[in-house]
Amino acid sequence: MMSNGIMERAEKSLGRGFDLTSDFRLKFCKGEKRLVFLNEAEKKELKVPGFGVIKDVSADIKCDKGDRIRYQSDILEFHQVFYESSRRFLFLIPVTDVGTWGYKFTSSEIVQMSELFNQKASAPGKIPSGLFNSMFGFEGCTWAADAANTKCLGLDGYFIYLCSFRIDRYPLVLRDEVRKAVPSSWDPCALARFIEKYGTHIIVGLSIGGQDVVLVRQDNSSNLGPSELKRHLDDLGDQLFTGVCNFTAKARDQKSKTPQAFNVFDPQPVAFDSFSSVRRTKDVSSTVANNRFKCLEKCQCGHDTTLLTPVGNNRKWVAGITVLCVKKGGDTSVSSHCEWLPTVLSMPDAIQFSLIPITSLLKEVPGIGFLSHAINLYLRYKPPISDLQYFLNFQSLKIWAPVHNDLPLGPSTNLASSSSALHFNLLGPKLYVNTSQVVTVGKRPVTGMRFYLEGMKCNRLAIHLQHLANTPSFLANKIDDSIQLWRGTDETDNEGYFEAIHRKRFSHVCTAPVKYDPRWSTREDGAYIVTGAKLQIKNHNSKRVLHLRLLFSKVSHSLIVQSSWAQGSAGFSQRSGLFSAISTSVTGNPGREKPEPVVVDSSVFPSGPPVPVQTQKLLKFVDISHLCRGPQDSPGHWLVTGARLDLDKGKISLQVKFSLLNIYP
Repeated sequence: MMSNGIMERAEKSLGRGFDLTSDFRLKFCKGEKRLVFLNEAEKKELKVPGFGVIKDVSADIKCDKGDRIRYQSDILEFHQVFYESSRRFLFLIPVTDVGTWGYKFTSSEIVQMSELFNQKASAPGKIPSGLFNSMFGFEGCTWAADAANTKCLGLDGYFIYLCSFRIDRYPLVLRDEVRKAVPSSWDPCALARFIEKYGTHIIVGLSIGGQDVVLVRQDNSSNLGPSELKRHLDDLGDQLFTGVCNFTAKARDQKSKTPQAFNVFDPQPVAFDSFSSVRRTKDVSSTVANNRFKCLEKCQCGHDTTLLTPVGNNRKWVAGITVLCVKKGGDTSVSSHCEWLPTVLSMPDAIQFSLIPITSLLKEVPGIGFLSHAINLYLRYKPPISDLQYFLNFQSLKIWAPVHNDLPLGPSTNLASSSSALHFNLLGPKLYVNTSQVVTVGKRPVTGMRFYLEGMKCNRLAIHLQHLANTPSFLANKIDDSIQLWRGTDETDNEGYFEAIHRKRFSHVCTAPVKYDPRWSTREDGAYIVTGAKLQIKNHNSKRVLHLRLLFSKVSHSLIVQSSWAQGSAGFSQRSGLFSAISTSVTGNPGREKPEPVVVDSSVFPSGPPVPVQTQKLLKFVDISHLCRGPQDSPGHWLVTGARLDLDKGKISLQVKFSLLNIYP
């Protein structure tokens, strides 16, 4: 056994399955055996430079000598392209006093940061991998939100490759059991089992060694330019990895201009972001202080360079800039780069993977299209693997009820009567209300709701439901058609829920929530989901009130495990009164401007085809936002179980209750 067995484990990991959404570690390899055929009949002793030999190794596995490099990226955007320097090899640098030399270079591709990480793993595309999310501290299932909130990313790292293992056999052929496990149809349960068992890719190469990396993440709240950010990152990397101080006598007087996030040597207390649970204290422990490696005493400008050890936590956030110091391989408990370097030889780790998609070896296998689609969805949206079968069940076509062909264009006495209209003022326009029932075909689950202005004049308010085109397999035979119950706000007489739309003399909206009645079920033998809806106008004394009614269907052998409410695009409920005015004046604005969301869906119109609105007159009274949850909302299998009408900044709007169901036998 060599170096705690890492070399043997690396050799045995070649050819095994791997999940690209996981962090790149050997412990996350799938199964115990290889998924591809290798020449196991012809064994050999594999020489590992600097570590001896490994016995009984397949003749198809090779080992190459490694290298050590200093890699510096330019400041790249998360989800847009940024150009890097065209020069690749810049200059040789001495690695402190270890006595070796390495390369310092920048990449020459036109890439974004997530694509750069994928290229290093030989994985195509720009969707962030598990390694990328782990390194920069992103949540895998919410990477689109992280991308929207992130302005720039950068890294400066020192990589020591002791050796590299690779499979030298072409073409690679999958084992028969893997080929037979591919479902021949769209079977979410079988597809989820395949991905969980075999992964999404196959490991064809591994590099063993260690890496010490400094990463910077800039949020939208930071105004620092890319060139300034790059300069500060380079200066910090030079201090950490080479002991070189880039301060001049003039720059020393302007040290305060350096963002505090880059001052990782300062023992003063700083603020950390919400991901960190460790708080930095003012006093530095004697252990850390005694272990500092004194690379240089003084530089020519007189700047003290003795504190070349990051103090405290490896994450620091100040004013929209997060600096992370990450080590892998070697003794990661030491802080100084100079102390860490000699430990890589005795405590190496796998620091780089070369992968190929498992679907690239499944050509002409029945069902390969379904598996490719399932893997692409899994990699794009990254639901928890335990929820994958439910997630895939909800990725069928979603349609709106009623469909556009069923919408009436001309006037109708039943739909546009004066008794079904809302009045906002004495001489203003009327908003007619479509009081027809909207019920999903086959009582299929509802995944979204919206208001819609129907008619040639767009003056008829209707409620539409988004639902699955096919009933999910795990809900088959569980939705009871015999138990359908309507419930609405018209059943309440509590006028505290009646809110005036414009003025108290005119129309009102009942804002009471509509949920299932617990009295419908005497025991916990099922849950109730929404499968229909309608709007209704009812007179309460002198008030004309708009109500919402929902149709509930029972799902047997199920339980609601999580629920949350979603509201329209404005994001804030209507407020009035003294306390609201005081709050707004203190904060300066009623709400913080949200960044533009990153669209994960690759379709041409991810939110549906564009629908022209012929008149903007009534849009100031109605919020027509789509309240839907789909694959981008982890874990991706939300159902509508309730709703309510609301007044959002003077507009009639919807709030929708989404829930997750747990199905039991």
